[in-house]
Amino acid sequence: MTLPRRLSASIVDYRAARFARHAVQSLVREWLAAGGARDALDVVVVDNAPGVTTRAEHAALEAAGARVVVASENLGYARGANLALEHARHRAAGDWLAVLNPDVGFLPGSLAALFRGPWPENLGVLAPATYVDPTCELALPPHRTPSVASLRAELVAEHDVGAARRLARRRAVRAERVWAATAPLELSMLSGAALFLPATNLARLKGLFDPRYPLYYEDTDLARRVRASGLACVFEPRARLVHHWARSSGVGAEFEADPRARFRISLRAYFERWHGAEAAREIELAAERAERLPSAGRCPPIHPVQALGEVAGAPELVFPRAARWLVELALTPHFPLAAGVLVDGRSWRLGPRAWEWLFPGRYFVRALDRDSFEVGGAWSFDKTTPARQDPLTLDETARDRGGW
Repeated sequence: MTLPRRLSASIVDYRAARFARHAVQSLVREWLAAGGARDALDVVVVDNAPGVTTRAEHAALEAAGARVVVASENLGYARGANLALEHARHRAAGDWLAVLNPDVGFLPGSLAALFRGPWPENLGVLAPATYVDPTCELALPPHRTPSVASLRAELVAEHDVGAARRLARRRAVRAERVWAATAPLELSMLSGAALFLPATNLARLKGLFDPRYPLYYEDTDLARRVRASGLACVFEPRARLVHHWARSSGVGAEFEADPRARFRISLRAYFERWHGAEAAREIELAAERAERLPSAGRCPPIHPVQALGEVAGAPELVFPRAARWLVELALTPHFPLAAGVLVDGRSWRLGPRAWEWLFPGRYFVRALDRDSFEVGGAWSFDKTTPARQDPLTLDETARDRGGW
C-alpha cells in the first residue's frame, strides 16, 4: 500500500495551540517524507476556544501549514471534529480523512508505516500506536468497547479486591497482545487520538461523530458503527505517534464546573443508543452509588505494594528473576487504565524522555510475567518534579528516532 492520493486532517484545539502547532508541523513533515505532494495534504484546525486563542497562535498554526476555523462557541469535541470535516477539501474516492487530537506528534517514518498494509478488504478505520514519549518506551493503554457487563464489573471492582484483581489481569492480557503486535491487528475499537479512514466510508457510517457526545465516547460510538456496518477497526503497531494525553480538554463553561458532567452525558447517550434506556439508567445509577462510597470503603490495593516515597527521578525496579515482563504504570492501585512497557531482564527504570512527561503525583507500578501473568512485584512512588509543559520540536523527534 502507498500513501492515499490526498489526505484531509482535522484537529480540534481547545487551549492547546502550541501542541496543535507541533501536530501540524510533524504531520506535514511526515507526509512530505513519505512522498506526498504538499497540495494533496489539507489540515484544518478548529479553534474550540473562541476568544481565548490569540491571533498570534492562529498565525503560527497557519505558518505550520493549517487552515484555522474559529468556532462560534465551544462546540465540544464531536461537533468540533464534524465542523472541521465540513471544511475538508479532500473527500472524493481515493482520498483519506484523519481525525487527530491536538496533542499528538508524528514521529519520523510514522506515516509511511501507517499506510504499509496489508489490511483486511473491509478496512473501516485505521489507527497507529501511541506513546507517552518520543522514544516510544511507554505505550498508552489500548481501548476496548464497553458493554453493560464490563461496566458492571468495573463498578464492582471499585469495592471488591478479588473482582478488581481479576479485572486487572484480563486487561493486562489484552494489553500485552496489543503492545506485542508487530503487524496490523483487528480490534473492537481504537483510540480516538488519531484515526484514519477512507473518505468514501463516511457515507456507509452515516457521518463521522455523533454530536450528542460533548466529550468521551464519540470514538467508542464510531467503532460500534464501523463494526455494525461490516467494516473493521485496524491497529497498525508499526506506525508510532506521541500522544501527550491530558494536555487538552474541555467542552464549555456549562460543563467545566463539574468535570464528570461531560462524561455522564456521553455515558448515558452511548448506552441509550446501543443498549437501551433501561440499561443506561442502570449504569448511571450504579456509577452514582460508586461515587458516593467513602474513600475507606473503596477497594484497597490489589497487590502488596512497596512504597518508594518521594522521588525526583525514575526509580529502578528490581524483579524477582530474569524474565519477560509486562510493566504497567497507573494512577490507582487497581490498574484500571495503565500505560505499559515490555521488558526483559531483572530490573527496569523508566527513561528520562518518558519521565519528564509524567505529571507530579502518586503512581503505581506492577510487573507481570508475560508467560504466566503472575505478579512479580508492585511499587508506588510520588513524583515530585514537574511535568514538561512545552510541546516537542521537530529537531527532538528527529534526534530520538534511533530509540525505536
